[in-house]
Amino acid sequence: MNPSEPRSRVADCTASFLFTGRILGKYDVNFYRCDETGFIQTEEPYWLEEAYADVIAQQDSGLLARCLAFRTVTSLLIKDNFEPNDEFLDYGGGYGVFTRLMRDDGYAFHHYDPMCQNLFATDFGADLSRRYAAITAFEVFEHLSQPREVLRELLDSTDVVFFSTVLQPSPPPESIDSWYYFHPEIGQHISFFNLASLQSLARQFDCSLYSNGSTLHAISKRPLSFSAARPGMISKIRRAVLRASRA
Repeated sequence: MNPSEPRSRVADCTASFLFTGRILGKYDVNFYRCDETGFIQTEEPYWLEEAYADVIAQQDSGLLARCLAFRTVTSLLIKDNFEPNDEFLDYGGGYGVFTRLMRDDGYAFHHYDPMCQNLFATDFGADLSRRYAAITAFEVFEHLSQPREVLRELLDSTDVVFFSTVLQPSPPPESIDSWYYFHPEIGQHISFFNLASLQSLARQFDCSLYSNGSTLHAISKRPLSFSAARPGMISKIRRAVLRASRA
């Protein structure tokens, strides 16, 4: 008999039992699929305190490569859509590497991550108490137990949320061993999106979704343009992000 069905974390519907997988080598965790969108979520994540004993997992050898890739595409986004003196926030920015890179390039970025020590942008910490031209959130959404609530909070402080999360493959995964992005040995990934689930979130907040279909996405109250979409550029960035996400 399947376990009782929880509510979806991205839509107003139930989520059906999908499979059970072993997390951190010792916890048998149930995974569920949203009946409306196909979004995959774990059961209530009781193991997170242990999973975040090291906030930045030692297995995450792709952290710096991701920051360099995100630096490239974010610079293009800013040049196409914002003013030179606009201010930005990197949400869930870890050690502050990305904020430091963007500030070194002349952009007024600020850093926010209450879960992790800010090592590289110590003079530029901030919070969500003010408004920003855009908020970035790279490799954050898959960590969220309440993505709708976090997105609502972000959109109270900006009109544009630019983020990364690797979308489910096609066909969708049917076991914990069928997709690397579950990262069961780390235990920090608990929310797994597809395009339909991101579209649903955008509609719920009267926003538009922009996505490259695999790794990079924006949920925005205002129109956006992307020179990063010119031939070759978006594929180059997608490959870089996917390589770093597998590390």
